[in-house]
Order: sequence, then structure tokens, then C-alpha cells
Amino acid sequence: MHLLKEIGIHAAAKGFVIFLFYGILTTIYINVAYGLDADLPDAVTATLTGPISIYTFSWLAVVGMLGLAATTKVGVIECDFEKKRPLGVFYFSLPICEAAIALGIVIGATLLGVALAAHMLYLAEFTKISIYQDFYALATFMFFITFPVAYFSIIFLDHQKNMERFLNILAVLYLIATVAALSFGLELKEVIQIGIVMSMLIVMQFAARKLKA
Repeated sequence: MHLLKEIGIHAAAKGFVIFLFYGILTTIYINVAYGLDADLPDAVTATLTGPISIYTFSWLAVVGMLGLAATTKVGVIECDFEKKRPLGVFYFSLPICEAAIALGIVIGATLLGVALAAHMLYLAEFTKISIYQDFYALATFMFFITFPVAYFSIIFLDHQKNMERFLNILAVLYLIATVAALSFGLELKEVIQIGIVMSMLIVMQFAARKLKA
């Protein structure tokens, strides 16, 4: 579990809870004060969308993953967590991956909070606007693109394969989530496409590790 701390999973989990409630409370406020179908003041829109920057997440994820793959030579180089070596891992690529994971979880939690609040308001008949489906899809999308960043970060750093069983369980759960997304037919096709592509990469990585063993 030391690796989970290194890539910021513990802090990100706390961020998930905080921004889940952030999304819920902000959505309830908007519905009470303006209505979910109203044109919102710039300040209110900024309050809701402030934590959400998928483009920033994407750049962080791409740069972090490519950097980590390069500095660890795709997991071949063993990292020394006490001496923080190689320097490129601990002072460049890993912090960027950590930031990407944290931001992805914040965005996903905020979107999920909006979806839950909008869904509850719709079921309670406080609004006739059913926007929750799109926000569920967006939250799922963030899960599908954030999980692989965390997964492959651990793969590249876990030279001793201490977390292999844990990673295998996570990979199976991710594949199940992809199948579930196909079954439910989420609104955004990109959600399912991302899940399928990442599932293929995870399966290929799993096969490669088994062949090396």
C-alpha cells in the first residue's frame, strides 16, 4: 500500500468525498435559487464548473504517463523510494501523475455529486429537468480515464510486483465496469469507447507481465 500513498490515492480519496458533497450542495442551491433550466450568473456557473477541467486533466495525464514510462523504461528500472531515485521519476513524472489522478477524482466526484443531486430533485419532483443522465455518463467517463492513470502508474513503479494481486482484482473490476457500461447504454458513446480501449490496454499489459514471469 506504500505505492498508493506515493501516487496520492489516500489524499485523493478524501478529495472525492469533499467534492462529491460540493457537487450535491451546489446543484441543490442552483435548483432552489434559479432552477436547473435557468441561465445562471457567471459567478454561479464558475462556482459549479470551477473544479472541472477535463482538458487540464488530459494534458497532465498524457505528460505524466509518457514521462513515467520514459523515466522507468516502462517499469524496467527499479525505483528507490527512500533515496528518491531516479530523479526524473520522483521530481517530474510521478508528481504530474499524482496531480492528474487527484484532479480526475475531483472532477469525477463533482460530476457524480451533480448527477446524484439532480436525480434526487427529479425523483422528488422539485424539478422537471432530467439532466442527471448526462452527468452520470460524464462521471463514468472520468472514472474510465482516471483509473488507467493510477493503474499504470502503479505498474511502472511496482518493480517487485508486490501489488500484482491487488492490481489484477482492480483490472477485473474495471473490465466488469466496462461491460456494465455497455449493458446500460450510457448517453455518451465516448464513455464506452474509452472503457473498451483502456480495457484492451490493461489486458495486453496483464498478458505481457505473465509472459515475462
